[in-house]
Amino acid sequence: MIYKATNLIAETFDLYDVDYRITEENEVSSVDASFNLESGQEIVVRFISDDEGNDVAIRIFGLVRNVPVLKRAEVMEICSALCAEGRYFKIYLHESGCVNVEADLPARINDDCLGECSYELFARLARTIVTEFHRFKEVMLGKSERSLSNPLELLRVLNELRDQPYDLKSENGHSPKQYL
Repeated sequence: MIYKATNLIAETFDLYDVDYRITEENEVSSVDASFNLESGQEIVVRFISDDEGNDVAIRIFGLVRNVPVLKRAEVMEICSALCAEGRYFKIYLHESGCVNVEADLPARINDDCLGECSYELFARLARTIVTEFHRFKEVMLGKSERSLSNPLELLRVLNELRDQPYDLKSENGHSPKQYL
């Protein structure tokens, strides 16, 4: 079933020529809006509705995927900095090693402004990711100042692991080798 909020968001996105598609899964409908980074990578922002109210969850799953264990602290620092700068979104490193983004619209938002609020959050999120994604890319490619190719940073990480060993027993079924 396609819910009212999904239709209201789609109508507004049509006005602004946002690239999107409507999907239905189980008891959920969503507007999946997308934009591209300079690299050509497509980022999909999901506006998820699960009832006839205007309670909409905004999600990006896997903005950055497969973050190696040794780079997670640095990625978490970037997430924290972006959250502090952005105010509207929670950007976090999930235990699966993926960076996700979340926001929620107020449950009692009026029909008249639901679409406009969704568009504004989409535009702010797209602008933030387009301008700041390079920070994640630098870490993942080992080009940041804190990169483990820097001998002092590597020594710091090794000392940290010695003092607080990382438990390689995986609860999620993933092999520890995939993180090395």
